[in-house]
Amino acid sequence: SADVVAYPTLASTEVTIRYDKQLDVKDIVLFRVNSQMITTYPASNGSTVISMAELAPGLYYARLRDKNAQTVGAVKFSKY
Repeated sequence: SADVVAYPTLASTEVTIRYDKQLDVKDIVLFRVNSQMITTYPASNGSTVISMAELAPGLYYARLRDKNAQTVGAVKFSKY
């Protein structure tokens, strides 16, 4: 979605996810590419930093959810 951006898309320490405040994001759920849920981060005013330090190298995706737990955006990124 154009309203959600993750950078850098290839990271070792952290990834910042920016999202349009109009999406009303409540939380961000982090998954491995195999759909295994890892953790949930609270949303905070249009930008959330995901720590990659404890994660194994590989492909991840984040699903952004509103207060009704509906997905309002998603992004992919990798740890090296």
